[in-house]
Amino acid sequence: MKKIVRFVLWNHLSMNISSLKDLSKSDDIIIFAELEKELTYVKHHKQKLVFLLSSQREFALSLKTKGYNVDYLFYNKKNPKNIYDYLKYIGDKHKPAKLVVVEPGEYRILEEIKYAVSNLNINLDLKENNLFFCRLDEFNEWSKDRKEIVMEYFYRYIRKKNNILMDGNKPLGNKWNYDSENRKKIKDDTKIPSRTVFTPNNLCKEVIDLVEKNFPDHYGSIKNFLYATNKKQARIVLKAFIEERLHFFGDYQDAMLANYHWLFHSHISMYLNNGLLEPFEVVNQVMEAMHQYSLPINSVEG
Repeated sequence: MKKIVRFVLWNHLSMNISSLKDLSKSDDIIIFAELEKELTYVKHHKQKLVFLLSSQREFALSLKTKGYNVDYLFYNKKNPKNIYDYLKYIGDKHKPAKLVVVEPGEYRILEEIKYAVSNLNINLDLKENNLFFCRLDEFNEWSKDRKEIVMEYFYRYIRKKNNILMDGNKPLGNKWNYDSENRKKIKDDTKIPSRTVFTPNNLCKEVIDLVEKNFPDHYGSIKNFLYATNKKQARIVLKAFIEERLHFFGDYQDAMLANYHWLFHSHISMYLNNGLLEPFEVVNQVMEAMHQYSLPINSVEG
């Protein structure tokens, strides 16, 4: 019996992603790849490479630990270097009944996958990316008759649709945004919270060595790599932000201060970008915290 192969990209690291729905431990193979072209098409910062590879490896390992069939292609100069060669390798190896992929966020990658499967006679099942508040077809419908596409109006549409910070049909507090209240100067006696950091585990250390050895001409330094690389850690970062920094985030959203890189910001964008955190859980937790900690509206809306 031919297997269903589910291709998980580096920015879809969530068990809730649509390509992993109805996952079968007996009939499905989950594939991951560290492809040279994807790591080098631009010279990513070394810490970004460490973050992406470590997070992907940890997610794949978590699936394998749960008993799922995982086929992971680790970086090696002798391995397939691009999506076309990789999918040819997968087709020859597994002869899948179909390849299941979530629609990539990058048009470039989507076109490469479509080109590969059409030329390799692989049956593609392209799933909707459900890690966004809005589907592509929904956005197209919203924007089709508009003379201008303005972020502010789209933002209001999403707020209304999902009942986020709404009082009936009006925004909570009678204002859609509080930009004018996000520009306060930090007082001299303000206590700046410490950044939430993590010591690299053995898996992460292996990736650090790999990046140092194979991508020496990429810019930046890997010293002091302290980011989260799995969902548990990413949720700790979110929790710390909500409890320690969110109250003053609205006031100091645009502030800069010498010798302080992080201030009252959330430090979660990279985890939203690769699936370790999801927009829905972040918004829901912030909404809950608003009532629990009596947070100011300019911080919550921001």
